[in-house]
Amino acid sequence: MRFLIAMNIFLSFTALLGNSIILVALKESSLHPASRLLFICLSCTDLLVGVLLEPFNVVHLFLSMQGNQELCSRMLVPSYIIGVILFGVSISTLTAISVDRLLALLLKLRYRQVVTLKRTCAVIAFIWLLNVFAATMYFWVHFIFLWYGYILIIACFITSTSSYTKIYLTLRLHQRQQERFSHEQPLRRTGIPLNVARFRKTVSTALWVQLTLVACYLPYGIVTALMTSHGLSPSIILAGRFASTLVYLNSTLNPLLYSWKIRDVRETVEAKLQQLMTSSTASGILMFHAGLNVFLSITAALGNLLIIVALPRVSSVHPPTKLLYRCLAITDLLVGLILNPLHTIPIVAYLTEVNWKLVLYARTIAFVFSFVLCGVSIFVSTAISVDRLLALLLGFRYRHLVTLWRVRAVVVVFFSLGVSFSGTDALP
Repeated sequence: MRFLIAMNIFLSFTALLGNSIILVALKESSLHPASRLLFICLSCTDLLVGVLLEPFNVVHLFLSMQGNQELCSRMLVPSYIIGVILFGVSISTLTAISVDRLLALLLKLRYRQVVTLKRTCAVIAFIWLLNVFAATMYFWVHFIFLWYGYILIIACFITSTSSYTKIYLTLRLHQRQQERFSHEQPLRRTGIPLNVARFRKTVSTALWVQLTLVACYLPYGIVTALMTSHGLSPSIILAGRFASTLVYLNSTLNPLLYSWKIRDVRETVEAKLQQLMTSSTASGILMFHAGLNVFLSITAALGNLLIIVALPRVSSVHPPTKLLYRCLAITDLLVGLILNPLHTIPIVAYLTEVNWKLVLYARTIAFVFSFVLCGVSIFVSTAISVDRLLALLLGFRYRHLVTLWRVRAVVVVFFSLGVSFSGTDALP
């Protein structure tokens, strides 16, 4: 169990770091904007797996190791819903990439007029909305939720297989025609083979990503089928946990495939890494600072999420006091989820030389959130000390005076003061 926890923490970090680098590299690649947007969408889903799903899985494994089955069951539902959404978006985007490659082969010069960036944005938005809507059916109409999953997998499999088969047959026919007319019309050999070679590379990239997804998800599907047919047993549960880790491995492998198969991405990644390796000491310190912020962000999110989940199980603490500790843990969780990433953006922007407007926005938002969360943390810490003093001085009257609704009112006042003071200070 400890091995799985350590493995998932490592995969969460690598998925976050790898897909962040790929997103920067894809922005500078020479791919067609519509195709590039599809790969960016796929990389964003892998990034969300590292940021959301894998921390959930780490918390679930930790609670399972502690024997807390009730909280384990509570953690399964949000993790399952997020996983279903991201899996649906990933497989739908991969299918869209296969259709995009087929259209690029069949339409030729008309491809850029038909497959535009605006239409691709609409397709991606439809994919996200459809999968989010289908995931919400888990709570309302479970029958629709199950059948949507079956139909989506079958439809995407048939569409992708048909697209790649058509691409293979068309390229094979094109190659035969080139060999047949190579001696009669030698001028036709200039320019076309290079385009075909580049097209084959993009098709190969998409196919490799799709096959990797199937290889990583297939064991999980087999284990799920065994759970349905044979029920739960210790061996099947353990196999399911290893299969889940293999699913999360897919989000780490995809950036490696992009760097390997897409030449522009590989050259950009190599240039960025070489720039960082040959940079001055100041840049090395900034790189270490960014990595440390990412590590602290993950640990703060995981640690405080565990505390928030575990606090309801503690029966020896008075509920108002428990609420104050929960409020303090929530502020620390927000630091890990919001502040640490916002403080990392200016460092990454300096190292990658991106638009500095993004840095200014990030610094402004980070300042506001820092003011709010720092103020709330100080207020809540002070309230905890006063609460402990009242528990000592009031004795039996403590539980009558320090009630849950009064502490809730105090917490609301703390957040209101923090927001109002930060808004006043942010004004010019």
